[in-house]
Amino acid sequence: FLRALKQTPYVKMVAGTFISGGHDGQFYIGWPDFSESGVCAWRDWLRTRYGTDAALAHAWHQDGVKLDTADVPLPDRLKPPAPGESLMFHNPQTATPNSDYDEFMNQGIWRIEEYFAGVVKEEVGKDIIALTWHMGGGWKGDFRTFLDGSTLDAFVAQPFYEYRYPGHTGGINSAYESLALHGKLAIKEMDTRSWLRGISNELITMRIGTPLSWEHFQTMNRKEIGQMIARGHGYWYYDISGTTYRHPAAMEEIRVTKAIAEHVAANPKPFHPDVALVYHTPSFFFRRK
Repeated sequence: FLRALKQTPYVKMVAGTFISGGHDGQFYIGWPDFSESGVCAWRDWLRTRYGTDAALAHAWHQDGVKLDTADVPLPDRLKPPAPGESLMFHNPQTATPNSDYDEFMNQGIWRIEEYFAGVVKEEVGKDIIALTWHMGGGWKGDFRTFLDGSTLDAFVAQPFYEYRYPGHTGGINSAYESLALHGKLAIKEMDTRSWLRGISNELITMRIGTPLSWEHFQTMNRKEIGQMIARGHGYWYYDISGTTYRHPAAMEEIRVTKAIAEHVAANPKPFHPDVALVYHTPSFFFRRK
């Protein structure tokens, strides 16, 4: 596709590329891969992680488990917690295979996205921006591959509906200042389902954080976007139906917000944090799904 595109005048107009795939274009994986290639990739990852059968058996607390025969673990929904086991977190003594597999999937998603972004950048042959979607608020759980990569520049966060609250449709509680230290960008998706599109029942409307009036929309819009532009990150509006923002008041609010973002970008202020939040990536993968 890219080589064909380069034969047309349109390639000169390309400023960025959006890498999408999998569920809803968002590279979200909800089930383990028990195919032959999926199992081979899993065992290769374990070899890199542990190196020897003895190290794997020690980490998994399983005598006799081997790198060449380690199975893909069953997902939580097919393996309910044992009596007394936490409903929220895995027991490190018994469920390290599950936490390892979650980490394996997370890293694999990032690597696929990095690969496709690299292909595009190499073939287009000019400076462009590469973005990708991340279901779940962008917090797949492991930013290390993304931060260490050289091809993906930004991700767009689209949070799970169950993580949205009234007045908080974007679902990001932090603009991720640390990403800027690695030259990366976070973009919040404004999927507000505004008061112009109230097609859901009352519970779903509350669940997805739909603003119920113009005043609610303005307040939520400025709060959500303020989180991002205050630290140099981004946002976009997702008009899921084609009519979500089709109202003069909504479009005026979007215009004003854009002017505010441009003013902030043109007048940066140094930021010196007083508090650091340390996020421990390995712990994340011990949550139950």
